[in-house]
Amino acid sequence: MRPTTREATTTDPDEVGRLRATATVLRHMRLAALVVGLLQFWLYQPPPGLEVPFSRPLAATAFVASLLAINGASWWTARSRRPTRLRLAAAAETLADSALALGVVWLFSFDPHSDLWALLIIPVLEAALRARLAGALAAWAALSLGYALRDAWAASTYPDVGFGVDGVTYVAGVIGIVAVTVGLLTRELDRRTLQQQQARSEAEHRAAELAEARQLLAHRAYHDTLTDLPKRDLLLHRLQRELAAGEPAALLFLDLDGLKQVNDAHGHAAGDELLINLARRLEGTVRAGDLVARIGGDELTVLLPAPTTEDEASAAASRLVHVVGEAVALDSVGQMVRVSASLGVALSGAGREDPEQLLAAADAAMYHAKRTGGDQWVLAPTPTAADGERGDPPSPSGQAHRHQEHAEHGQHPEDGADQRGRRRWRDPGEQRQREAEGAAADREAQHPHAAPDLPRPQRWPSRPVHRPAGQLGAQQDPDADGGPLDDRWQPHR
Repeated sequence: MRPTTREATTTDPDEVGRLRATATVLRHMRLAALVVGLLQFWLYQPPPGLEVPFSRPLAATAFVASLLAINGASWWTARSRRPTRLRLAAAAETLADSALALGVVWLFSFDPHSDLWALLIIPVLEAALRARLAGALAAWAALSLGYALRDAWAASTYPDVGFGVDGVTYVAGVIGIVAVTVGLLTRELDRRTLQQQQARSEAEHRAAELAEARQLLAHRAYHDTLTDLPKRDLLLHRLQRELAAGEPAALLFLDLDGLKQVNDAHGHAAGDELLINLARRLEGTVRAGDLVARIGGDELTVLLPAPTTEDEASAAASRLVHVVGEAVALDSVGQMVRVSASLGVALSGAGREDPEQLLAAADAAMYHAKRTGGDQWVLAPTPTAADGERGDPPSPSGQAHRHQEHAEHGQHPEDGADQRGRRRWRDPGEQRQREAEGAAADREAQHPHAAPDLPRPQRWPSRPVHRPAGQLGAQQDPDADGGPLDDRWQPHR
């Protein structure tokens, strides 16, 4: 009969292992008893005047065959993985060993001084190992009763041989001491084993909790708590790995237009729900190997790993702008809201070998898309060797260096073109200052007694924009008044 699914699933590996180990120990014990029994059969010398009433070779053969049969059955049943079958086999083996020991003792019942009663200890030890103290006491009671009946039968069968109660009590007492001692030892061993198992289980449970806590901390260290998207550090790590491969990769920098209005109108809980929904929507839109990350409050990035072409990056940007622009159902307010996205695209390459450079280029392109109306995407121009001369706003140190260089040659930064006809960068602040000075001089010439114009307060950017030197082209400061934009920055919808 095949075991049912329920029986197979309720198998206790620890109990099966214990039953198998006990059966192995008892098989070795039977082999030792076999050797002792053979020696007793061949070396036994009856007292003077007594004769052995059986054939020693036949008895020895039956004894050996019985022990080998029990050991063979024990080995066969130990292959089972079902505790119920193993327990039934253990009980049958104990009964068989008890019957064999009593049979040998009854066989030598003609000699009251025979020491073969010691074979009765084997079933007691077996019962103690299998059923602990209760089993040892039960085996002791059954074997003591069997030995007493043997002495009573021998007294009636061999009236010339003296049998007394003292022999029965002696044997029963010795077997009882063995039964109680081994039973208590096995019970104490079980108790300590159980404590060790509980301690091990608790240690494993704590180790599992600690490992889970470490994984959670590591996950939270690199993932956003609200959207569960990767953070900036994980994005930069992935960017570093992609750029080290040498293949072209693309970074899409996305800013949500209208998130603040949602927060103001419906509360920050609605804004959080909107961010979560958009994060899941973006993850479902990009490819399996792409990485969607959140690096700011309303700023998200999408990394398109290498190799990625400009056409693939452009198609992904158009798709993301369209997906973000679709309405989102907010369960917290029971309304549909709609936001848009300003998205910048930057491709890796010369001048963008560093993750921060690529991120800054995508950020600048995104800000250009936001400044020119939003709900569109802009591809950052590919940096070239001449970008340093044709309009990239340099760092403060670069400005100082350029201003000094032009001063040494008697030139000014606002000169229209050099001998090669390339556009030069114009400092917006210096240009406005010169225009303001010229306008003031004209007004003073026309109205010499008019009050002088007060200086206009300086306008500060609404958000920090990282624009490393030699990367953005000829785009002017977004907060500057007037001035043409570089024609390399073309918005797309």
